[in-house]
Amino acid sequence: MEKFKASDRELSTWYSKIKLGEIMLPRFQRFEAWDRKRISSLLQVLANNLPLGITLILKTDKEPQFISRFIETAPEKFDSVSELLLDGQQRLTAFWRMMNNNYENETYFLYIPDWDKDSTPPNEDSILGYCQPRWYRKVNGKISKYPIWADDPESCFYKGLLPTQLLRPENIENEINDWVNKALNAIKPDDNDSDYLPKLVAYTKKIEQRESIKKMITDLREII
Repeated sequence: MEKFKASDRELSTWYSKIKLGEIMLPRFQRFEAWDRKRISSLLQVLANNLPLGITLILKTDKEPQFISRFIETAPEKFDSVSELLLDGQQRLTAFWRMMNNNYENETYFLYIPDWDKDSTPPNEDSILGYCQPRWYRKVNGKISKYPIWADDPESCFYKGLLPTQLLRPENIENEINDWVNKALNAIKPDDNDSDYLPKLVAYTKKIEQRESIKKMITDLREII
């Protein structure tokens, strides 16, 4: 019988294993139970480079010893299963779903006070996890997800909010660049603009700011 072994595992490894379908939950594990407050608190723990906590896994064959299911919203690849998660399900489910920001009725952000130009909460002095409740509304025959600003990079940046899907440990450089460009709304002025010079100055400042924003995102991603 294999002995118990304690070891550290980086969050990027957990993420990869969940994405590849290598981890399942035995049937006796309860379903998701954490509320928004606990999920937001976990996000703050991650951003401050603190340990996620203790987990317990059971190595398994291709066919798990128990009737099992995959972590909520994770890819289902039955041929890849190598571990059963016996303890730590709530934390890892929250981590996986925040990194993909795929909750139906809430969107998660990291609040970054240095970016905040708004006068509404959270208005804190430190980086923290923030949850924005979402809902659907039908207007003029079209169903949209509200508040609209939660999907708009420029509005989010104005409020000091970075969507958590930009922190997931994957190669998403193009996605990050696209978000930063939209957040700054940096449009290069046309040579024929009557106010070309002030527009060019503003554009140049935003391009310089762009590198600062990308560095902040990179630093947070490296923590995870």
